[in-house]
Amino acid sequence: MEFLATLFHYAPTPMAVFQGEDRRIQLANPAWCQYWNVRVAPVEGLLLTDVLTAGQAALYTQLLDSVGVAGPSETTRTITVTVERDGELEERYLRVVTTLTPSLSPVCVGTIITDITETVQAQQRADRLAREQEVHRWMMREALDNSPVAIVVAGSVRDERTAELIDFEYRLANRETNRLSSLPEGEELVGRRMLSTFPGDIDSGVFDQFKAVVETGEPLAIETHYQHGSIDKWFYIRVVKHSDGFVQTTLDITPVKEAEAAIEQQADLLRSILDNSQTAISLHNAIRDPVTRQVIDFKTVLANKRARESWGDRVEQYMNQTLLTLRPEVAGTPEFNRYVQVVDSGEPAQFDHGFGSRMYSINVARAGDGIVLSSVDITRDRQYQRELEQINAELRRSNEGLQAFAYIASHDLQEPLRKITAFSSILTSQYADQLDASGQMIITRMQLAAERMSALIRDLLAYARIGNQHTSFSAVDLTQLVRDLLDDMEITIQTAGATVKVEPLPQLWGDSVQLRQLMQNLLSNALKFKRDDRPPVVQISSEQIPVSQLPATLLASVRATPAYWLIHVADNGIGVSPEYYERIFEVFQRLHGRNQYSGTGIGLAIVRKVAEQHGGLVVVKSEPNVGSTFSIYLPVIE
Repeated sequence: MEFLATLFHYAPTPMAVFQGEDRRIQLANPAWCQYWNVRVAPVEGLLLTDVLTAGQAALYTQLLDSVGVAGPSETTRTITVTVERDGELEERYLRVVTTLTPSLSPVCVGTIITDITETVQAQQRADRLAREQEVHRWMMREALDNSPVAIVVAGSVRDERTAELIDFEYRLANRETNRLSSLPEGEELVGRRMLSTFPGDIDSGVFDQFKAVVETGEPLAIETHYQHGSIDKWFYIRVVKHSDGFVQTTLDITPVKEAEAAIEQQADLLRSILDNSQTAISLHNAIRDPVTRQVIDFKTVLANKRARESWGDRVEQYMNQTLLTLRPEVAGTPEFNRYVQVVDSGEPAQFDHGFGSRMYSINVARAGDGIVLSSVDITRDRQYQRELEQINAELRRSNEGLQAFAYIASHDLQEPLRKITAFSSILTSQYADQLDASGQMIITRMQLAAERMSALIRDLLAYARIGNQHTSFSAVDLTQLVRDLLDDMEITIQTAGATVKVEPLPQLWGDSVQLRQLMQNLLSNALKFKRDDRPPVVQISSEQIPVSQLPATLLASVRATPAYWLIHVADNGIGVSPEYYERIFEVFQRLHGRNQYSGTGIGLAIVRKVAEQHGGLVVVKSEPNVGSTFSIYLPVIE
């Protein structure tokens, strides 16, 4: 017995025995007292609440009560406790074995504590690492699939008898690869072979180049033109060996090639324009003193045909000698000083200069560390001016005629659309029994297309009218305008289950029809782009702000008015991400497909145009899945 008492006393594991219903401490070894930071000695005969904190005592009592005559005689539980270590509290994980000894009288309950904090924390770290690795794998896949570069990994396919490399099989391909491959929707490149998927790689020599990479280990970087079937593209391809295969990155450079061709075409066009221009244009680089860095001369580096013709027999001298070598008398003159000032300040200059019996207008602009000279013969300037004014008048008349024609043509497009709708309705009602499901579906799609076209034409006409019509503005009661609008939209609002709250709104100086279009489009959008999990709520309010609080984009064109009205239309709909704030105001810009939300993509463009017509601005602030607030700045009535 003495041996067991000694073992109990010196055991490094915290152990204690409790007796009676009130769980008084009968035995507790030093390890138990040290673990719980018990400073009372001796502890025998004391209650748990005498030596432990209230929270620790309550937890310990629960452990002691977990065994009993009616229940198990021994339990093992893992608990989390807060203990004091070196004057600081820390969280520890314990495995506590609680044992009932009913044979003793009174009944005793013993506990043995094993601190498993390090084990639990190690497991938590392992779990966290596993989660992080899973996230990293997900991020890598997302990075691959969202990369604008096509990335593919392929393995070699070899002849079983000769081991000759005869094809490649794709084992990994990101989303961009599948897109560039022009495969049917739902099909992927993985598992396919190169030569059956891209037979054009044989004739183009691409397969032989890839084969050489695998067999020699030398990487490959090429620009190649791939043309097969409906595919006609330029690609920049980089290939490196990977095991018995390769990793290929492909960038579609078709737009770059097309841009290069366009740039070259534009360069040719520009050279042609410059050489056929009646303006003499030349480029001159500045020559600077190596010590003071001041401009001391100019060297001609480029000249168009007109400039070369004006130089006559001295063209070779002008192109190969400096200005002051050819014309030393120019040094120190106002002409030369103007050239230097343009280079140093960057501010262009213009002056008239006479040569013989003719007068020229000289324009000087900085280009790099030099100047561009443009000289125009202005002797017949007045005659040219009259001709130009006549041409401008004809252009204005032509533009006005074109606008009128476009309006009439767009307006007349509605009539054939109405006939399409009417005839399709006749087919549906009178010949339904003669049409199968496919025929009825075609008619339905035709009707929907006609309706979309009709809506598009109406919206385009509304958009065109805003910019072309010269309206006479008047005072508009915006509160009454919104009330009338809500009456007209009553059924739409009820169908959406929406609540529209309208605070007092100001009187504005403007066109009532346009302002109604503005408010109707904003309110329609708020009802259309609603969330499925809650009914839409729209709040329309206003406030007056000083000019100093206007957005910077509006300050440049601000009217002479002391204040502006700021009208808010807020909703609790699906919201818009910040990167689309500008895009939604552009014509035909849609963030969702027609299957999700109807419309033509013109509504917000009309809102912006109406605001601008009234000397104002519209901006949006939004949070996805929370809602959007459209803010319209309009001048206060003067």
